[in-house]
Amino acid sequence: MKDFIKYIGLSNFIALDLETTGLNPQKDKIIELSAYKFSNGKPVKSFTSLINPEKSISPISTQITGIKQSMLKDKPLF
Repeated sequence: MKDFIKYIGLSNFIALDLETTGLNPQKDKIIELSAYKFSNGKPVKSFTSLINPEKSISPISTQITGIKQSMLKDKPLF
């Protein structure tokens, strides 16, 4: 894998992960943002923040993400 990453020129990159209140990009909101910086295929830095979506989270989103409405009430807005 290390040789492949070097071969395609991705020795350093950042991967983003988002969790949302649902799957509709027109009405659902982001509730968690994570970023991981990789160097030579290994994670070297990370950042994660919960985000207040200013709307209710569906039970299915809570079931999938493990993020509850109560966890978001005092978090920053996007």
